[in-house]
Amino acid sequence: MPSAEITLTDMPDVIMKEVLNKLDFISILSLRKVARSFRDFIDSNKPDFAIPEICIEFQRDSISVWTKILNYRYFAENGECKLVYRKGGKIDLLSKTLQDYNFLNAACRDLSILLRFQKSPLSHLKLETRFFIGKVSLENQEEILKQFLDNLKNMMIGRDHPLQVVKFSQSIYEEKQLMSFLPYIDQKAIKSLLIIHYGKKEELDIGDLTDMELWRNLEEIEISNFYITAETLKKFTHFFKAEITVKTLRLEDLAMLKVALLNSPHFKRFTLYYEEGDDDEMFEQFGEPYIWRTETGIWGRNQKIWYFWNRNTNSALSMTPSRGFRTIIAFARIPFSSIPGRYLMQHELQF
Repeated sequence: MPSAEITLTDMPDVIMKEVLNKLDFISILSLRKVARSFRDFIDSNKPDFAIPEICIEFQRDSISVWTKILNYRYFAENGECKLVYRKGGKIDLLSKTLQDYNFLNAACRDLSILLRFQKSPLSHLKLETRFFIGKVSLENQEEILKQFLDNLKNMMIGRDHPLQVVKFSQSIYEEKQLMSFLPYIDQKAIKSLLIIHYGKKEELDIGDLTDMELWRNLEEIEISNFYITAETLKKFTHFFKAEITVKTLRLEDLAMLKVALLNSPHFKRFTLYYEEGDDDEMFEQFGEPYIWRTETGIWGRNQKIWYFWNRNTNSALSMTPSRGFRTIIAFARIPFSSIPGRYLMQHELQF
């Protein structure tokens, strides 16, 4: 009597797990659709794709995901949902037409699996949300974006454990979009935060951000194309590295930064951009600078640098202002031995 045919669904769990380990993300998505037993087995075992970095981009009619092992994009075209993807380092694009799906639902369905199954920490998660003025009204785009961000939030809430992300980057149109996702990832794992604003530069209210647990665990922060108020500058002095912009910088703000950074145990570099401020008055309080002749350009230029130090440490603080496309002050922690001897002879110890 001939033996019964054995199918993949009859295989022992250990064999099935080995099969899953050999499949990429798109293949596992396809396998989930073959039979309920496959879907249940995959969902219960949650194979880890061990993806180091993920970039997610939302546009008015498409959602794209980039990883080192897979790139794919869902978009709307002629009333249909299209999927275009590329596996690994391959050049050729593959495409599918998905029936009975809009691009948002299809993208969120598959993205949910990718994020839900991720067990190892992400070295970088980048979330880009872009608005366009044109065929689709701004209000319509905001509603679609809200649905997308709500879906992302629910993906995070539905995980067994918070998603661990070492560096998180998000481009936003309004500050409320930042708080729609950031609070739902692991607050202890994140070490670096990049916030990018596209559109006309405006003020960012960091009140909710500084109240979060992650604010105490962050080591690096960069806020681009947003102003923060000068009154909140001190909240940034405990980071290893910070890069921020204020609209107006005052004499007392600069004096506060000098003291706070000089005494900060973790600070390494602080880059401050500003648009308004009385440079002569602000820097006069620190006495004569050290003049360093740079070799930049044909003629070179004179660069002013101030140094500050503390007797109790072997390090010092350098402050270097410069003007160009933007006005910038760069603070850096340096070895005490890096201070020019001529500057030390000209200045008494400052605290």
